[in-house]
Amino acid sequence: MKPRKVPNTDETDRLTHLRKLAILDTGQEPVFDSIARMASDICGTPIALITLVDERRQWFKANVGLPGFDETPRDIAFCAHAIEDDGLLEVPDARLDARFANNPMVSGAPDIRFYAGAPLILPDGQRMGTLCVIDRIARRLTEAQAVQLRSLADIVGQMLVMRHDLVARSLSACALQEQKLAQGERFIRQIADNLPVRIAYVDASLRYRFVNQAQCARYGLTGDQILGRTRSELKKGAVDSVVDLKLRAALNGETQRFEFEEECSNGLRRIQGTLIPDVLANGDVAGFFATGIDITERSDNERALRELTAIIENTSDFVTQIDRHGLVTYMNPAARRASAIALDQPLGQLRYEAFNTPASMLLHASVILPALNAKGIWVGENTVVGSNKREIPVSHMVIAHRDELGRIERFSIVMRDITEENAAKRDAENQTNTLRSVTEAIPEIVAVVDTDLRYRFVNGAFERWISIPRADLVGQTMLSVLGENTFARYLPWLERSLGGESVTFESTFAIEGAFTNLTISFTPLRTADNRVDSVVVVARDVTLQKREEMRLRELSERDSLSGLLNRAGLNQYVASAIAAGHGSSLALLYVDLDHFKPVNDQHGHAVGDQVLQRFAQRLRKVVRPTDAVARIGGDEFAIVMSGVPDREIALAVANEILAAASKPFQMPDYQITISVSIGVAFGVNDTDGWSQLLERADANLYAAKLAGRDRLVCALA
Repeated sequence: MKPRKVPNTDETDRLTHLRKLAILDTGQEPVFDSIARMASDICGTPIALITLVDERRQWFKANVGLPGFDETPRDIAFCAHAIEDDGLLEVPDARLDARFANNPMVSGAPDIRFYAGAPLILPDGQRMGTLCVIDRIARRLTEAQAVQLRSLADIVGQMLVMRHDLVARSLSACALQEQKLAQGERFIRQIADNLPVRIAYVDASLRYRFVNQAQCARYGLTGDQILGRTRSELKKGAVDSVVDLKLRAALNGETQRFEFEEECSNGLRRIQGTLIPDVLANGDVAGFFATGIDITERSDNERALRELTAIIENTSDFVTQIDRHGLVTYMNPAARRASAIALDQPLGQLRYEAFNTPASMLLHASVILPALNAKGIWVGENTVVGSNKREIPVSHMVIAHRDELGRIERFSIVMRDITEENAAKRDAENQTNTLRSVTEAIPEIVAVVDTDLRYRFVNGAFERWISIPRADLVGQTMLSVLGENTFARYLPWLERSLGGESVTFESTFAIEGAFTNLTISFTPLRTADNRVDSVVVVARDVTLQKREEMRLRELSERDSLSGLLNRAGLNQYVASAIAAGHGSSLALLYVDLDHFKPVNDQHGHAVGDQVLQRFAQRLRKVVRPTDAVARIGGDEFAIVMSGVPDREIALAVANEILAAASKPFQMPDYQITISVSIGVAFGVNDTDGWSQLLERADANLYAAKLAGRDRLVCALA
């Protein structure tokens, strides 16, 4: 037979194919062993091999008659020559062939004399190895044996490709399954994190092992900060004893359903909790699944539901529900009256067609049902047969409700008599305008930006806030609308959201010189393949809230009589000064009015209050704007001076206070004269702290009083 002409195989390509075939060093496979055994039988040789050749060896995939050999070095392999032959390499007597006469496989075991090998050629021309037969005596193959040996070699080549394809499909199926499992896990996690329900798993030691985002928000911590810790540790021991008893009961295998109140970031909330034990096969409880639902608004929702039911029962619209077979399951009073069905009459087997015209049913079949299958809702106009057999034109809305498998199981139908066409149109316009007004009345500023950070949508609140028409906003970049400085502040948050994270932060925004405080949320919007293609921006103007917080803070830190700081305000001032590193340069002047009680006794508390107010005004005048002046008791005052480089400055201020106090307080019919005693102390260090400074100043004040009052004492100890 004429040898086949096959392109030479590049060594690198062959090695690449061998790796792709993933067959080197694999175990025995019956199909290859059978082909080798068939070659041995056909050629009448005791030895037959299927070999694969790489850069340094020939490896036996099938071995008949040559036990103890798995591979040989390539430099002594007959197959290294046969693989390069276009047809069949036949060596009748290796001892007489110069290429093999000195080969250790010839001169020693296994004493090769005869060799015939056909290359294993893949359909694309790549050569991987050989199918060879070997004998220990010199001989030749017949023409028929040579043809059959080459045919078997072709079969082996095809089997290699088929085996590769089978392995590839199997690996692909495994990879696809792993991908689906990973996607499913991400999907479940995403569902848990987006549910407005606290979800957690707690082990038998009451430590959290799983929490969703709602559970994290409850504590204001990340999942990593919560996992491995107990509820008691997270709440720093402030755990409701009732809740603690429920937790213990759940660990005893008892499902718990209960309600409790809890202080949250948005105030005191009522929570409905459920604890479901995780019982192992042996009866032990490994932990429990915990859920928590905020039911603070439940009573409002229940009331709203009752109101909605009352609306449906009392509306003039025809409201009907039918099952997927067309049987009517509910009709509100208006629908019953229109169909001449008594309010207390059972619906029985009443069908929807009973109060529709043939024309409307044709519309139902040709238009409504396809729309419901596609979108789940249909809105249009239709006609129904009234109690007097007159066709009543109606606006018609049909909503399809589906079961867990996505099959339509029932329909909700709302119809309104639109006999008076103009009135109906006006009514429809009013409804549209009302809906638009409600949407636009939402106080939150809402926008959607795409991945290029261009505005895709803005609502009316955004338009009013930025004072730019929305027609000029959509399509513009955030940089051009907000300005470089504001955009630079927002960009890191935007990048996190575009990366798939929901973020919330506070920001101050200036428009035409007016500052607005905003709470801003960036939430990624994802496509079906889970890519983030835009970000929803929701901003709430909390300027008034911030101002109110500042006002309340101001009230809490001010003395109502004098307008000076109170003790809490003074403590806050000192804490800020120490935090800023000014503790060592603080000076405290502790001031007490001498013999102030007689003023109240002789002239009354109203006059005494006036004296205190006027004295407070005199104190303000002798100190710097940056100093803190506080009334910390009935007739006790304190002045804290921050950043005092020279103690003489504080003493000079103390002397000015002595002089200011000694001036008479002029009343309508008389004068009141008082004096003050002052204790002065300096410096707060890490060891002593603010309380020690206060004690030193108080001690010096006491010394001033013992020395006769109307003086200051500054002991440096």
